[in-house]
Amino acid sequence: ARTFWTDDDGNTASVTIDEAVSLLQKKHSVAELYFLKARIHDEAKHYDEAVKNYDKAIADVQKHGVKTSFSMDRVMWLKAWILYKEKKHTEAE
Repeated sequence: ARTFWTDDDGNTASVTIDEAVSLLQKKHSVAELYFLKARIHDEAKHYDEAVKNYDKAIADVQKHGVKTSFSMDRVMWLKAWILYKEKKHTEAE
C-alpha cells in the first residue's frame, strides 16, 4: 500500500489496505493500516475520511494494546489539526 501511495496511486493503496484489514482484523491489530489510510486521505484533502480512520486507529490500539510506529499523541494532533482547519473548533479542542 505504501508503494502505491508513494507512486501517487492513493486509490489502489486504499483498496489494498481495505483488503488487508478485512483479512487481518479479527486476529491482529490493524491500527497501522488505519493510520496509513488516514494519512492517504489527509494528503488527498478527504478530511472526513481521514478523521474516521484516525479514530479507527486509536480504537484498534486501545483494543489490542499494541506498540505502533506512531504515537497516540501524533494521531490526536493530526486529527485535531484537520478538525481545526475544517473550523470544527469544539471537536478539535
